Amino acid sequence: MSVAVIALLIGVPALAFTLWPVIGRRRGRRALLALAPDPREALLERKRQALRALRELEFEHGAGHLNDDDYADLRARYEAEAAEILRELDALGPEPAPAP
Repeated sequence: MSVAVIALLIGVPALAFTLWPVIGRRRGRRALLALAPDPREALLERKRQALRALRELEFEHGAGHLNDDDYADLRARYEAEAAEILRELDALGPEPAPAP
């Protein structure tokens, strides 16, 4: 009996917390922590991933896990991806000033 009560005490709030955003959107209300989509954030994350991949690639090559041909091909691919991301970031213009 006490296990069922404890499960209800924990389960009902957890279920309400999980379903709150879905219920709020159906009723036309704003989400609890709705943030405007910022394309700059997605591009900055892609940039971090590309740079991390280049660092890992350099490490793998230095450790002898990659031959020179594979290293050159992969490095060119990741550098091209990073350059494309930087072009997209430049196209967005300067970063907006943070709100006070």
